[in-house]
Amino acid sequence: MVEKSFDVVVVHYSEIAVKGGNRDFFERRLMNNIQNSLKGQFSSVVKRYGRINCFLKEGYDRGLIVSTLKKVSGIANFSLALSAKLNYDDIKSKVSMIISGRNFSNFSISARRSFKDFPKSSKQLNIDLGGVVLDAFPEVKVNLTNPEFTIFVEVGEKEALVYSSVEKFVGVGGLPVGSSGKVISSLSGGIDSPVSSFMLMKRGCEVILCHIHNENVDSIRVKEKILALSKILSSFQVSTKLFIIPFGEIQRVIISVVPSKLRMILYRRFMMRILNSLNSHYKLNAKALVTGDSVGQVASQTLDNISNIRDASVLPVFSPLIGMNKEEIITLSKMIGSYDTSIIPSDDCCSFMIAKSPDTMSKLREVLSLEKDIPDSDKLIKEAVKNAELIKF
Repeated sequence: MVEKSFDVVVVHYSEIAVKGGNRDFFERRLMNNIQNSLKGQFSSVVKRYGRINCFLKEGYDRGLIVSTLKKVSGIANFSLALSAKLNYDDIKSKVSMIISGRNFSNFSISARRSFKDFPKSSKQLNIDLGGVVLDAFPEVKVNLTNPEFTIFVEVGEKEALVYSSVEKFVGVGGLPVGSSGKVISSLSGGIDSPVSSFMLMKRGCEVILCHIHNENVDSIRVKEKILALSKILSSFQVSTKLFIIPFGEIQRVIISVVPSKLRMILYRRFMMRILNSLNSHYKLNAKALVTGDSVGQVASQTLDNISNIRDASVLPVFSPLIGMNKEEIITLSKMIGSYDTSIIPSDDCCSFMIAKSPDTMSKLREVLSLEKDIPDSDKLIKEAVKNAELIKF
């Protein structure tokens, strides 16, 4: 079968289907994301019962469509398919096209009839279309438990769809980006923060990336790494904003006032304050911040330190990796394609000029007292936010 005979991509979702009265909102958001991610590939994108049909233009780019839809949040799975008229002969013809040129030893038919006025039941379609396959390939066997090759048939109110397991692909699932509001994610350049950003995208959040950057430390290499990670993450949402905020002057002042054992806590408290200020200054309308924290992974991520750092934020702080170990996070990092970039050596401003053994059980009263000793802290934060660099993907 030649690829140009495909004329539709059938998109299935799972979580959206249980949204009740809000289902239409999520479906339309997903449709918009699909269209905006693959401009010029579809003649139309239409909603059907329990699925979305994306009708292909002539000359579509198969590789682009598959690689892009695999990263669109909200999609459980999708398939390149043939559409058929609502009569058995046309469905049978499309099944013959699907199996033409295929090599398999056993198979199954999976037919679903949501349009109840169609004269054949799902069971009868399975039997009759199985006969079509056996007539064409007398040597193959029916296997209903673990088939090597499956032909799927969906009979809806407008058309029937025919596709095979060979052209069926798994999506990331979750909810469509933009359906859950905006968040700001602190992107450090390590393994964890890109994964936590992806996890919020998967939950339907539009993720605004922010890298707080000591411009005096390995500046070019760190920035190149952050840009590369942002580009990877941008493939999971239609458009992405990255803010790069200078932190060198703030760190210089903190170092001059705060003992080395507590500097990391003050660094991160100032980062919380910067992200809150960024949200209000640029009217981003984010509802929460996102970090890559995992309990106990490093000195700043003990329960005491996490609590004392988050105390500085007005916005709630989400940490989707909070209960994961490093191996689990690395697995996700490899899955989304950020791992190889994340492990490129670069300096982390949170570890700049701190003690070899930072305080793991900081006391909020002491932290607040030290913070009060930092001169013009509000002015420093406003100046850093004002000098932010915005990059769009």
